[in-house]
Amino acid sequence: MSGIIADNVGRSSGLVKSAGGGGKVLQVVTDTLTTTATTTVADATFADTGLSAAITPATTSSRILILVAIGAVGRDVANRQAAFRLDRSGTSIGIGDAASTRGRVSFGLAMAHVDRYSPASFTWLDSPSSDSSLTYKVEFSGSGGETQTINAEDSSGVDNNDQSNSRSASSLTLIEIGA
Repeated sequence: MSGIIADNVGRSSGLVKSAGGGGKVLQVVTDTLTTTATTTVADATFADTGLSAAITPATTSSRILILVAIGAVGRDVANRQAAFRLDRSGTSIGIGDAASTRGRVSFGLAMAHVDRYSPASFTWLDSPSSDSSLTYKVEFSGSGGETQTINAEDSSGVDNNDQSNSRSASSLTLIEIGA
């Protein structure tokens, strides 16, 4: 019986030892958008969503875990795309590689129907190599220049005041992870 206990203690202490070097949450910063944000910019042009948060990492080896939750995206034209991009103090991050004239985005969603509730979320682990203040923000764009609205199901311009037209909230959360 003592062999089993010693074996469990050995495994447990090995796990604790290997996990003790880093990975601790050092700070959490969040921004919430409860109003709507609308844009008509198209394709490779991006507009601010209003989600923005600043964080000053404790050390240059810290990483920033970025969590984005967009409550709803409404479009005024069906069969289009909504595109989102992360920005860190003026630099686009978490974007795909350049490929011909294709847009470089962090995440997006296809809108098969007009005025349907379509949430979106994205997670990115950033290594900024900085201990200076950094401002992260979420930008958005659409295809073809049609109206795109965040936190509102209906972006057709009708926006009837009834239960079928929803409102939601969106958030940007920054979590500093120690090295």
